[in-house]
Amino acid sequence: MAILSQSGIVLASQKIGEGDALLHIFSKDYGKLAFIVKGGYRSRTRSGWLLGGNEIFFHYYEYQAKDKRIIRDAEIRFSPLAYSLKQENLSALLQFLGDVRLSSQENEQNPLVYQLVLGFIREVTVLSGEQSNQLLLFARWRLLKYLGHLSWPLHCSLCGNPVGAVEAFYVNHWSSLGCVHCASKWNSSQVVKIEQYDLLFLRDSLSMKWSDAIMSNQKLHPLSPGFLVARELLGAIS
Repeated sequence: MAILSQSGIVLASQKIGEGDALLHIFSKDYGKLAFIVKGGYRSRTRSGWLLGGNEIFFHYYEYQAKDKRIIRDAEIRFSPLAYSLKQENLSALLQFLGDVRLSSQENEQNPLVYQLVLGFIREVTVLSGEQSNQLLLFARWRLLKYLGHLSWPLHCSLCGNPVGAVEAFYVNHWSSLGCVHCASKWNSSQVVKIEQYDLLFLRDSLSMKWSDAIMSNQKLHPLSPGFLVARELLGAIS
């Protein structure tokens, strides 16, 4: 049986059987896949592979008839454990890994998503807590764009009507867009309102790309949730 090699980012793991692990990985060449790690929760070395956010290079063999993949060995190339993560940073990291796992399709190659996740993990380890939350919003919308869920013009997810670029609209669960008339049907605790002034202020005043702002370590202007979402929406469609 041929031994295959692959790079990937650990999204999540769960215990199966006596001490084995089911490892959910976003791989570089094949997208999201599930692997079995024998003794993953019994071996100190192997348990180190399981941390969400790890970038690993691993060797595995595949039983095609049973659609089963088993990791033989792995090398950790980058791990969030190398940094003293604040609670806000760790929370943002786990939330985004969960977003990727739930929204991406099995065995669907997407190099843009792979680079997005890898970049997010590396940046969130060195940001302040406030910046990590802003980066999470940015990355969520970029993820939706790369998965093909976000396009222009925007349309209401409920009635299908176009949502204007400079009028108030609503965002639900970071994926569904709603017009003013339909948004009342959503649970208000899950909705972010995008005001007209957020879009206009963004369009007229934002002069620096998000990545440049991080790299230059400039103090970020206090941003409303609506502004943060609007910024990424415009960036995703430009």
